[in-house]
Amino acid sequence: MIFRKFEEVSAFDIKSLIEAGKPEGVQIEYKRELPSGSNDDKKEFLADISSFANTKGGDLIFGLDELRDENGRSTGIPQAIAPIVENADAAIQRLDSMARDGLAPRLSGFRLRAVPVEGGVVVLARIERSLAGPHQVTFQGSGRFYSRNSAGKYQMDVGEIGRAFRGLAELPRTLRQLHQSRIDVILSDAPAPLLPGGKIIVHFVPISSFVDGVSLDVRTFAANRASLLPLSVRHSSGDRFNLDGFLVYGARTSEGPCRAYLQMFRDGVIETAASGRVDLKGNELNQYIPIQLVEADLIAATTNYLTAFRALGLGLPISVHVTLSGVKGKRIPLDRLMAEEPEPIDRDMLILPHILIDDEGRTAAQILRPVFDALWQSSGYERCLHFHAADGSYHVR
Repeated sequence: MIFRKFEEVSAFDIKSLIEAGKPEGVQIEYKRELPSGSNDDKKEFLADISSFANTKGGDLIFGLDELRDENGRSTGIPQAIAPIVENADAAIQRLDSMARDGLAPRLSGFRLRAVPVEGGVVVLARIERSLAGPHQVTFQGSGRFYSRNSAGKYQMDVGEIGRAFRGLAELPRTLRQLHQSRIDVILSDAPAPLLPGGKIIVHFVPISSFVDGVSLDVRTFAANRASLLPLSVRHSSGDRFNLDGFLVYGARTSEGPCRAYLQMFRDGVIETAASGRVDLKGNELNQYIPIQLVEADLIAATTNYLTAFRALGLGLPISVHVTLSGVKGKRIPLDRLMAEEPEPIDRDMLILPHILIDDEGRTAAQILRPVFDALWQSSGYERCLHFHAADGSYHVR
């Protein structure tokens, strides 16, 4: 897989695959030509993209010639660009239609784009790991399920299909339990002692590494420390390796406690917590949540952490969980569009709806909208009023 944002992949990245001799594997495959309109080619294409979705996700690249051995067999190593010269828009529309009509359930994390190269284009298909699967090839009644290993795609047997269904069914509950269990730890014995006050607790869980039990090299975390800032701070107050992975301090005092911290675990899960951020100093009885600051913190964290995940080779989907503690009786500040004072929040712990990031094409604010809406609704609003009602754009008044 090319570890770059989908819309930023360029001819340079394609050439780099060739120069590095990057072989095909679990998350990348090359094709010289686009699939034709034949039924066999359609089935092959559907088997390819569903195998990525049912495993770890990846890139399927059309327009690359592969090196062949002495017997004329493909080695899976890209040798040269073989530009595609047919109408790119028409080709992408045709492939998108194949994917839409030939799989069940439909793929959501599937995108296509033409990458300009000398003499034509290379067509990049990016398929994210799916939590809606496993996906079945239904074209012409095929009924087959595919997965991938280092040798490429293969047809799943009955046992693998059953395990795939059971594993995905249990995943949402497992993720909720992870978040809840860590909340309990943070409020009693956090990795870094936090200052008193209400807290924001956030987990970013890359599904592939979490489900597969991957243990990453923690040294790579330190190399990406610029993108691993704790929630609500602009600069770290130091970092260190620990048994769990890599710990970053934010606004640490000389006495020891800090305002925020970030713990990146060995499986790629990011945990960050900030203390005192839900308290707005200087207002009567400290009754309001500084909502603009809270939203800005979450937007910045989401942007930074997605950059870190990309650099570490951790692709989508990513599950995000946000909780606010110490907020009972507080309100979202009065908005000029409301005729009455907003309602006080009725509980101390707000466990907000989890969100799934499975599309790189959205802004951080758009990704977080369900969280923002739920937070405002807890204080009596219909929705987050920072999103424009007409077009959904985010703008702080």
